[in-house]
Amino acid sequence: MSFTIHSLPLLLSVPASAISENTTGATVTAWMRRFQDWLCHELEQADGQGRFKEDAWTHAGRGGGRTRVINQGAVLEKGGVIYSAVWGQMSEAAARQLLMPAPAYYATGLSVV
Repeated sequence: MSFTIHSLPLLLSVPASAISENTTGATVTAWMRRFQDWLCHELEQADGQGRFKEDAWTHAGRGGGRTRVINQGAVLEKGGVIYSAVWGQMSEAAARQLLMPAPAYYATGLSVV
């Protein structure tokens, strides 16, 4: 699997109704999960000693994510690769403030620390 920085979508905000097995949201979600898998594997290989530990979590609305942390590696003292994909409903006021056409949302992202 090959990745380039210009092809990495860091945030996707689309209506929550767009989430299904045959949508762009589902495609991006799957891509983000594969990217997290690939990145953690590559970092472990580069470090040579450290291994990521995973904590899977769920969102109160819908969705969830995986937090992966590496500790006491040969090169990496501590780091994390966090993936999330969440969706649900925000208040009408929040949607207006964010200039969203509807209060339904879907957001996904990958953080590397």
